[in-house]
Amino acid sequence: MNDEYRCFTHKGAYLFVKSRAYILRDNGGNAVRLIGATSDITEVKRKALRNELKSAISSAFQSENKLKDALHAVLRSIRAIGNFDLAEVWIVGNGKQLINLVAFSAADNIEEKFYPPLSGFLQFEKGCGMPGVCWQSGEILHWESLATDVRFRRNRYAKDAGITSMYAIPLSHNNDIKGVVMLGLTGDNVESRLFPALLDSFDSDLASEISRKQAEEELSQLFDFVPDIICIAGIDGFLRKINPAMSTILGYTEQELLSHPITYFVYPEDREHTIEQINHLKKGNPVVYFENRFMTPDGSLKWIAWTATAPSSEGLVFSVAKDITEKKSWSYCSTKQPAWPK
Repeated sequence: MNDEYRCFTHKGAYLFVKSRAYILRDNGGNAVRLIGATSDITEVKRKALRNELKSAISSAFQSENKLKDALHAVLRSIRAIGNFDLAEVWIVGNGKQLINLVAFSAADNIEEKFYPPLSGFLQFEKGCGMPGVCWQSGEILHWESLATDVRFRRNRYAKDAGITSMYAIPLSHNNDIKGVVMLGLTGDNVESRLFPALLDSFDSDLASEISRKQAEEELSQLFDFVPDIICIAGIDGFLRKINPAMSTILGYTEQELLSHPITYFVYPEDREHTIEQINHLKKGNPVVYFENRFMTPDGSLKWIAWTATAPSSEGLVFSVAKDITEKKSWSYCSTKQPAWPK
């Protein structure tokens, strides 16, 4: 016999145990003795759950482009792994004055009761409500009897949804609390009792991914909305990624700009100088400043001023550029002005 089961200890905790038993028989095949051994495999189970959770977090943040979508995927995994009825992520705002509900996952019958429209509990100040208290203390909290607990600001909704207890886990990255994960239960279950033991890595893993995704989104907003050209190119002269401003300034579609080497669009008289700058980059040097002209689809020319980093280890060059055509036109006109009579 080889079996696994769970035991409830006198301290109120559950242990996973594995039992092995063997029957000893006499020469006639009759059972005469049973010998066996039981071992505690709780840590093995915890390690397996920890790895499963770590993999779920990594997969969600790699597959989803937006932070909110990644968090929804993580919360669904947490609910499945820990058998929770509700899961939320609260994130501290940029001003560090409020903590805001960013994503949640719950069964349909719980969602409609616990998240009524305009409930008014989408953000808390530090020290207020369970998310705010967890943010302030920096400690894992476990509150029970939520329906009658005045500290739990959403106790009325907890009663309606049948949520009886809640965990709050601070998400810390570089000694800074980025947010709080809330995990709710409508009753007791073994998996949820095991979950707190996984938090030695869960909180830092998730907080790190949140910080990285926030930085990506902030950079993406800058990349998309800055009026100047921002682009990433290979040292082979082909563009890898461009921001919308580059298409707007030069008049070509993104696909057109990515399909040809950048010298294809450069005014013929400036190509030699441009190739010299590309060769300078290939030697591992940055480009502090240089100007060249680009031909646009309507036949006009655009003067562009460039600055570029030295190539990365992957051979990528990050560049910013500004349209200085108007400046050049004013400069040209000023040099052609006739002298005023004396």
